[in-house]
Amino acid sequence: MNACRKGNKKGTTTIFLCMILSSLLLLIGIFGEAAAGIASRSYANSVFDLAGRSILSEYDRSLKSRYGIFGLLMEEDVIEARLSDYVEESFHTGYGKTRLLPLTLVDVRVDLSEQVMTNPELLKQQIMDHMSYRAFFDVMHVLDALKFLDEGEEQKAISDEPEKPAIKKMRTLRNGKVIRELPSRLLQGLDGGFKSLLELPLPGEMHQIAYNELCLNLYIVKYFRHDLDKTQWNNTFFSNEVEYILCGRLSDEANHNLVYLSLLAYRTIVNAAHIYSDAQKWEAVTLAASLAGGGVATPAGQAAIAGVWAGAEAANDMKRLYDGRRVPLIKTADDWVLDLTNALDGNMNSGTESTEENEGLRYEDYLFLLLCFKDDESKLIRIMDLIQLNIKGDTNEDFSMSRCVSGFRFQSTVARKTGFPGVLSHRRGEFTGIHIY
Repeated sequence: MNACRKGNKKGTTTIFLCMILSSLLLLIGIFGEAAAGIASRSYANSVFDLAGRSILSEYDRSLKSRYGIFGLLMEEDVIEARLSDYVEESFHTGYGKTRLLPLTLVDVRVDLSEQVMTNPELLKQQIMDHMSYRAFFDVMHVLDALKFLDEGEEQKAISDEPEKPAIKKMRTLRNGKVIRELPSRLLQGLDGGFKSLLELPLPGEMHQIAYNELCLNLYIVKYFRHDLDKTQWNNTFFSNEVEYILCGRLSDEANHNLVYLSLLAYRTIVNAAHIYSDAQKWEAVTLAASLAGGGVATPAGQAAIAGVWAGAEAANDMKRLYDGRRVPLIKTADDWVLDLTNALDGNMNSGTESTEENEGLRYEDYLFLLLCFKDDESKLIRIMDLIQLNIKGDTNEDFSMSRCVSGFRFQSTVARKTGFPGVLSHRRGEFTGIHIY
């Protein structure tokens, strides 16, 4: 009787210990499963990050080396296939190796719609990133920054051959297919003009916007040709690229003429203001108006003579600019070249040269000032045009800004085999992310 009771007590203890051990094993399994889930998600995120970086490393080399811009020429299905290959290869452990985290890629989807390089804001951001290290604008004058960038001017000519005399070509784009594929045609309606008063920034925003615009305009002057650039720089379609960004015509000659007329009009207005403010010049204008009006100097006569004089001086200014010399932005009496007699006679070669030949702005500097009044979106779209034309004609005939992306967004499903066979044997997780330059 006692022996039976003792045997029952031992059996009860064994069952109790087995229950405790089972609970502990179950608890350990639950903790292990939770840890495996956390580790699997962290591991999968790292794999997707590495795979995305690997794809981004296949950027277009000519676009980066020539314009400092990262762009990827891949379609969605190609990126999906590359991403799948990289991820599956990372998940695969190989024969005879233990798989502590048995992960399987179920599917992957890629979206490029947000990162197409025909988005002006994406291009602008890359330009800002590229230009941010080129000069310390907070301690430099704007035109000093232009001089700073001139030190790399020789990099525009990518050929290692010695310079040879060349004739500058004035081209006109006539190929209908090429014209239709230009970003400015694809984005028709976004290509604006000059800024209006309504587009001026608020006082609190002025500093950052001014900095961004300075970077953009310096980038244009640095990486694109203008009318006075060396003829040896022949790896571009247009010779007057900065002029194209300003005017948008498909002809070098048309862009040249429009910029010439714009600068001539500006110089005429500034010169006329100087004539009105200078007592000696205004006295000469009044005397000439009196002689022309039979002894009476009418306001209309004065305005006409002042306009002729200012226009003649402006024409002389333009000649000096296109000769590579400098013209002060606002002239003083010492900077004035033509007297009234020569101006009225149309004698442009009898003026007295300025006493300060090294003072003033060059043609490139005046282009920079014109760019400051141009709408940013319009400048960016025409930059796209030039990049596409030049790379298509020089290194890759299939290049297109509409096929070029600055990154991609992905969404993927990953399955993990759990440690509880038959019960939730496969768990799935969703992974999303974006990879950009």
